[in-house]
Amino acid sequence: MEFKIISRKDFPLLNRERINLEASFPNQATPKKEEIKNALSAFLKNDGSMLAVKHVYTRFGENKAKVIANAYNDADAFNRFEKKKIAKQDGKEKSKK
Repeated sequence: MEFKIISRKDFPLLNRERINLEASFPNQATPKKEEIKNALSAFLKNDGSMLAVKHVYTRFGENKAKVIANAYNDADAFNRFEKKKIAKQDGKEKSKK
């Protein structure tokens, strides 16, 4: 999987950086958010525990996706803004199974 950064915007009051990028994955299906998160943390040389992939937008028939992610500067900010959302998503996924 290859990434091309489109834009980066710093939010100092939230202790995070919003990253818009384009991910290309030739001859593959669209990867799951967890796979994108792992590949993106290696690309950014960032600890994956403070990275949140917010959206993955794909177009039919293309092997590219627009990805929006938040990279946090410290664990306290990540826990404050993302832990509830992640727990809520995990609860929804478990209830569907």
